[in-house]
Amino acid sequence: MKKITLILIILSVNLLMAQNMSYTVYEFKVKDEAGSGLVQEFDAFWKDAKIQENGAFNVEKYRRGAPRGMTHRMVRFSEIERTGHMREGATKSERSLFWAKVRDKVEFGTSFSGRMLSWLPGDFTVNPIVQIWHLKLENPSAFKSAHDKFFNSIGNYMDGKAVGFGTIDVGSPDGATHWVAIATNQKDGGLLKVHHDFDNKFRKQQSEWFETNGGIEIIDNFSLSINRSYN
Repeated sequence: MKKITLILIILSVNLLMAQNMSYTVYEFKVKDEAGSGLVQEFDAFWKDAKIQENGAFNVEKYRRGAPRGMTHRMVRFSEIERTGHMREGATKSERSLFWAKVRDKVEFGTSFSGRMLSWLPGDFTVNPIVQIWHLKLENPSAFKSAHDKFFNSIGNYMDGKAVGFGTIDVGSPDGATHWVAIATNQKDGGLLKVHHDFDNKFRKQQSEWFETNGGIEIIDNFSLSINRSYN
């Protein structure tokens, strides 16, 4: 029997596995008074379902900086070579009914897809707030090398705080080509504390990152919390 969990399935896999993962984001805006009913619809369809192997389906709520007037997003995670429906065994009529109920409660916005390139695992029950930057990179290979080297160089500082880096390959809503995500919490200073420590405790490593990342443009940044993850 499947459980509803706040932990992404990919948190427990190694970097090699993360590099074989893809995702698709579906942004949406919840209609007035539809929020609680929407969660119930997702739970009813997904919580006891057989999910595609090594896959997950998230429902996430935007916090600060919500893009394009949206309130939430759904994210499908799957291995790159896997296709087909995320909920295995569901009939076409069951899927159609579920999505009809969802569309009655939300207004869909843009969708986009990409790949995971780097992933450091963390615990979203302890660090439930995820800050995401959408980036345009001049040299993606140089950025990945600088990104991986920086986070490997700061020891166990990020323990419990997930860090991700990936591509936006299809349907970029804002012209970004890549993204970076860092999970934090509000109890120990959150993202401001992370920035403070990068500037002070890890000044040398951060300076090297600035010098070797190949050049970046920050297109957008926003935060979200993971309301549900089915896997």
